Amino acid sequence: MKILDQEQDVVDLAAKLGLTGLPVEAIIDFCQLQIDDWVEEDGSVKTIGDLETLAATRSLSENPVNSNFHYYIRFISQPKPLYIVA
Repeated sequence: MKILDQEQDVVDLAAKLGLTGLPVEAIIDFCQLQIDDWVEEDGSVKTIGDLETLAATRSLSENPVNSNFHYYIRFISQPKPLYIVA
């Protein structure tokens, strides 16, 4: 288990989203699937800025639970997932 999986905010977010399993992995998978769907539907995403705008717009309009979704874009758009380790 990663240390980030034990952070209460991460555990709470996973629970709010109805996810099971390791919280970090589940949140990343959820975000990736959601973004993939949005990018496919939109068809005009060319830059990270476009992606951030799309995610902010869609997350706010579709589901208040995901209102901070655009903040997670930077997390999953990194070349590899970032984990906090002590």
